[in-house]
Amino acid sequence: MRVAVLSATEVGYDAVRALLELGAEVVAMVAVDDAYILDSGLDRKYFVDLSPLSVEFGIPLYTTGSGDDAGLCRTLAERAPDLIVCAGWPFYVPPSILDLPRLGVIGAHPSRLPERRGASTFSWTLIDDLPSTAVSLYFLSEEMHAGDLIGQLEVPLEPDDTVGMLLARFNRTTVELLRRYYQPLEAETAPRAPQEPARATYTRARKPADNRILWRDSSRRIYNLIRAVTKPFSGAHTTLRGEPLTIWKARPIFGECFTDFSQPGMIAQVYPHDRAFAVITGDNALLVTLVQPMLGEITSASRFAEDVDLTAGEMLGEREDSA
Repeated sequence: MRVAVLSATEVGYDAVRALLELGAEVVAMVAVDDAYILDSGLDRKYFVDLSPLSVEFGIPLYTTGSGDDAGLCRTLAERAPDLIVCAGWPFYVPPSILDLPRLGVIGAHPSRLPERRGASTFSWTLIDDLPSTAVSLYFLSEEMHAGDLIGQLEVPLEPDDTVGMLLARFNRTTVELLRRYYQPLEAETAPRAPQEPARATYTRARKPADNRILWRDSSRRIYNLIRAVTKPFSGAHTTLRGEPLTIWKARPIFGECFTDFSQPGMIAQVYPHDRAFAVITGDNALLVTLVQPMLGEITSASRFAEDVDLTAGEMLGEREDSA
């Protein structure tokens, strides 16, 4: 079976490897271009480099910064794939591409479709503190994430999972689904279960402003935000003395009560030996361990505190973040 793979992230590399092992003839790979990567604001390590596979197996590799690239459509038409696999592809796939392969276009989405259709699903899964999720393999249609389901596999979640851990599980589960359904897809016997529109729910795309820490929130809610948007994403942010400060890692404090402090966002204590400092939240406190000032390097919270002479009683965030 002739297969083309569209991918912006690491799952695409693993998917191509798996497809080759399954006997597929991978006739084209498409990744995102450098302009798209720079504009995304994400860690470059989030994006996949498919060039080693191109060199090793002689697979043509193309890049694009747009989902409706007319040149991409012509290129894919020339490669004449029987099936197109979208694995970690950030763009809407237009009808001009959906109609190309005789077996259709399939993709993987990190939810139990029809639940949680939409964007920023990885982050929302952790922000909403779900106990588990799933990966859905489905046929793409003109309506986003609404096509017929091929199969789903459960993905358990732990209370301290970060978005990087969730991405790794998504990659493994997507490859497992491809291995499970490759032969039925080739034989045109793969399941096609229509989704139930009445059960559909949606997540919206997150903007940088959504990652601002509101210190009046509970410690768990703030912690969920930090672990949901940490590397490879852009991080949760606050301010100190009017300057931006990104918080990459933290954890709720248990067994020690900070209720005597009345103001969320206040630095309660600096712990040099724990390389951390405690910040008052809406219900107790959060232990911050890894930070990054604007134009600075990622560093331990205690080193940062020492560098800027941070003391207990100082405030993080704006006034409305604490009220």
